[in-house]
Amino acid sequence: MNITVWTKPKGIFTLTLGAIVLLSPSWFFGIFGLELDAAAEVVGRMYSGAFFLIGLGVLKVSGPENFDKNDALIAVVGDGVFFLVALAAQLMGLMNTWGWFLVIAGFFSCAGFFWCYLQVKNYQGAASA
Repeated sequence: MNITVWTKPKGIFTLTLGAIVLLSPSWFFGIFGLELDAAAEVVGRMYSGAFFLIGLGVLKVSGPENFDKNDALIAVVGDGVFFLVALAAQLMGLMNTWGWFLVIAGFFSCAGFFWCYLQVKNYQGAASA
């Protein structure tokens, strides 16, 4: 199975999410029970730039031959941090019940990129042998 079954939908989803957060971070984060003040809205809009960068980077992947092993590992770490922050916020009671969606999404996104990392590692290992 090609890693694009993960990277293409993830890229499109991340670009869409970036556009939503850019347009209205208060609305998006409000779904999960997080209330943003003016400064947090600005930070949310800046954060949308990261969504665009990640989305475009992941969309350009067409297979394990053009997804560097280190880039895949960075994606695992990045989504792992997202998962841990979302989990901590949920356990501290900062988010409503919908916050568990962010926790679960973070976990599966991290797991998906870990699967991509393993695919790339095996591909690059076989290519160098």
